[in-house]
Amino acid sequence: MGDIVENKSKSTGDALLKYCFYKYFSDAETDKIVKGINKIIEDNMTDIQPFGLGILHKILYSDLYNDFDKNTTKIVFDKLEVIYSTYKDKIILDDEIIESYMLGYNAYIHIPEMINDLANINVSKELKTASLRIPAYTNIIEGCLSNLFRTLLLIINKYSEKDYSSQFSLKCLSDVIEKNGFECITSKIDINIRNSISHGKYHSEKSGNDIKFIYMDKQGRKEKIMSIYEFDNIINEMYALCGGIIFAITLFINKHENIIYITRQEIQFDFIRMELSIPKLRCIAIWAIDNNKQLNIEFYVTETNKGYLCQVALLLAVLIYNKYNYYEQYMFTFSSERLAKSWVRFTNDEILSLYNGTHDFNTLITKVIKRGDVVIWDAPTDNIDLNEVKYFRFPDYQCDKYIINNIVDASIENRKRLRANLYVGNTSDKYELMKIIFESIDWIKQLKNINSPTISHKYGTMEADSVYMNVYRENVKNKQDMFPSNQNFICFVDYNIDSITTLKNGGIFESIWKQYYHETIGRLQIAWNDKKFVKRLERNCQCPCGSGKKYKKCCGI
Repeated sequence: MGDIVENKSKSTGDALLKYCFYKYFSDAETDKIVKGINKIIEDNMTDIQPFGLGILHKILYSDLYNDFDKNTTKIVFDKLEVIYSTYKDKIILDDEIIESYMLGYNAYIHIPEMINDLANINVSKELKTASLRIPAYTNIIEGCLSNLFRTLLLIINKYSEKDYSSQFSLKCLSDVIEKNGFECITSKIDINIRNSISHGKYHSEKSGNDIKFIYMDKQGRKEKIMSIYEFDNIINEMYALCGGIIFAITLFINKHENIIYITRQEIQFDFIRMELSIPKLRCIAIWAIDNNKQLNIEFYVTETNKGYLCQVALLLAVLIYNKYNYYEQYMFTFSSERLAKSWVRFTNDEILSLYNGTHDFNTLITKVIKRGDVVIWDAPTDNIDLNEVKYFRFPDYQCDKYIINNIVDASIENRKRLRANLYVGNTSDKYELMKIIFESIDWIKQLKNINSPTISHKYGTMEADSVYMNVYRENVKNKQDMFPSNQNFICFVDYNIDSITTLKNGGIFESIWKQYYHETIGRLQIAWNDKKFVKRLERNCQCPCGSGKKYKKCCGI
């Protein structure tokens, strides 16, 4: 009888797994991806495994990535297929190969995001070269291309009589894969430019229109001058080359998943992260905490509907549990430009109940909601310019007496709140210090803040309801904390238009908050780090708030 129950449970679990697999990947646009692949290679693919769905769709159909070198894809894929058919018994895609590939791919997807973010900033040509062109080129060559070359080298190493596994430098990697039939992708690389940048021997010419690269070869010191237009073309060519190689390796891995042998858990997590990434859902990370107590799976999503995300969490719970069934809890988080981080969490027993058939999806999600383990925020419905959100910056302020910077929007639904740092130098007189604090608050509270794409809050050009300021002597990087032992920290100022704070204990630990010396001046609540500042202001002097009244008839009432 026990065997019958066990077999029935296994049958239910298998059917559930098949259903969840089909339901989850039904949005993967597989046919569209296969059609795009067969336009590039002559392999006549009819299907594709989950591992490549998200990657191949991104490269084929995303505006940021679809300008890849298709000729490189065909040549590299065909070469890998020849290697596999020739040395089938020796080719194993192990931890080191998959890790190198993942490192190359991760660098690849972040490069255009960096370029897009910086390209529209209005700065000088020299600064844009230093902050955008050089880092972009370095990331392409060192972060992406070197790892992709090493992936190919490690595959070659499986059948080569020589051991190349100790090779990491771009020059050595290039030499090895070139000798083994990949000269089509090494011939486009200018090692001299890479070496010049690596050794810091480059600079923009005075006009900003040209870049000089200085390097050493067998004949000695050499210089190469090129226009920023030419360098931009090299960056684009190298990035297209990387895209072509990634596409080819992804196809190869996807076609031969039977030869993958991964033993390290972090590489397994990365592989599953790729498998779970489809056009609507991109798995960002998978990691475990507290000695297998909880497995966290984080996603970037394009669909923010609550019902959809709950359904996705249930499907994912079954798919993940099938691979890792020994965690106490499984937490799935979802976020995007229009969705604040949301999450759904299940216990091990709850997912097991789905496999056993003792719970259905609706019963389980209702149970989890009642327990409070579903937090999915409503995405704001306002029309929001995401470019404005991306590029908006609060201004800094500087005069001969003080500096204001690091302004942050801390607004909530019904209260406009701004936070900033104030640096007052050697000012030690309390009256002068209070004048600076009042002036700073008057300037900060007039600043415009913008709408949030994820959380509804009060925004616009109206006066701020609250201003929070950390006041320091000097703008020293490693002395920006609020610990009482920090002699650079003077006080924390809490201004509220109605004199009622909405920030408990200044937003820090109560144990630290209690060590300060507290004082109320008008609409300000001040937490001093030094007791000497708690001395009373002269009641007959002019109020430091700038009202023109005496202190005793203004903030000193």
